[in-house]
Amino acid sequence: MIDTIKKWIEEADTIVIHRHKDPDYDALGSQWGLKYLIQDNYPEKNVYVLGKNNQFKALPPMDEVDDSIFSHALGIVVDVSQKHRVDDDRVLNTPKKIVIDHHQNSSDFADLFYHQPDKIAAAEVITLMALEWGFTFSTRSAHALMLGIISDSGRFLYKGVNASTFEAASHLMKTGLDLNEIYESMYTDSLNYKRLRGYALSQFEVLDSGVAVLRNEKTIKKDYDVSEFTVSRGLVNVMSQLKGVEIWVNFTETDAGEILTELRSRELPVNDVASKYGGGGHLLAAGCTLASWDACDQLIKDLERKLT
Repeated sequence: MIDTIKKWIEEADTIVIHRHKDPDYDALGSQWGLKYLIQDNYPEKNVYVLGKNNQFKALPPMDEVDDSIFSHALGIVVDVSQKHRVDDDRVLNTPKKIVIDHHQNSSDFADLFYHQPDKIAAAEVITLMALEWGFTFSTRSAHALMLGIISDSGRFLYKGVNASTFEAASHLMKTGLDLNEIYESMYTDSLNYKRLRGYALSQFEVLDSGVAVLRNEKTIKKDYDVSEFTVSRGLVNVMSQLKGVEIWVNFTETDAGEILTELRSRELPVNDVASKYGGGGHLLAAGCTLASWDACDQLIKDLERKLT
């Protein structure tokens, strides 16, 4: 399949690269890394990364394009496979759509679906693909892809990191990356975020079942001057690596009254619970959006049943 993906890239004059809503470094790093790889190896092509701008400063702001280009562009979507989760659904108007993903979900819109759920990051998938294609890696493409690998591997600490993860990272490092600079750009926190983490550490509860729970009302975002993403994705792992805690869940209320839900586990799969509520993800790290706090209580019961 990757030979067909390369063929479609070679045939296209214009390429648009999309990712999921509320992006993390893997989504963004995969977008920019793939854009730079294509531009460095096919400099005549027009390549755009699209989606809403975000709070991450280690990568440039998103490109802007007119609606008219989608009728003749090749669409590539990275790090997400379900169309309702794609940021900027104009990609659905492209005549050919490639999806490159590493989550457990199937795709409901791809013409070509390159699915590698054994890889820790979409950026790892793209790096290994480009290696097979014999692509030249520049420092800028390597930097973007390394951001994705480091982020989704938890600095190489998470389950799922394996030899191919280090193979991809090793090749990227050969371009002359400064790893300290990358870590500095990713993990230097604001004072507000440090205080937010302190709040979270004092607020989460550990249930008798071994499930840890953090509930964040929508006022938290304003109190600490941070984004919903920072509260939701940024706080879930304050409950990790706790003795006696097997599964942990972070609930974050949005301004619209929905509840962003992040699920994590040491050993037991939680993606099936996320899928039950319209979400998905990895076996041990998944997410969904719930309609109410009552639904949160029901989801907790589903998690507790895994531990009985």
